[in-house]
Amino acid sequence: MRRFVRDVTASRISDERADDVDLLVSEVVTNAVKYGGGDFVRVTVAERGPRVRVDVTDHSSEAPRVVRPSADRPGGRGMLLVDRIASRWGSEPIHGNGKVVWFER
Repeated sequence: MRRFVRDVTASRISDERADDVDLLVSEVVTNAVKYGGGDFVRVTVAERGPRVRVDVTDHSSEAPRVVRPSADRPGGRGMLLVDRIASRWGSEPIHGNGKVVWFER
């Protein structure tokens, strides 16, 4: 997935922003696979003015949450990274089944 997004954005954004987008794509797609059932994940990329918007769709209707895990917990930091690095992000339910988690950078 990261290679797909990098290829789409390669000529449009700086290397630093591309690295940020790579990291955020990894986190959001991992959550979609882990918590969204893993049977369906779709990633779309679009330019929004000077920003890139990435949408990740899965079949879970549960919205992501930003948690602040304890230091001894091995996971749970994905959406915290998204919250801190993305210019904007959100989650929208899909009529019927699922959601889209999106971010801009």
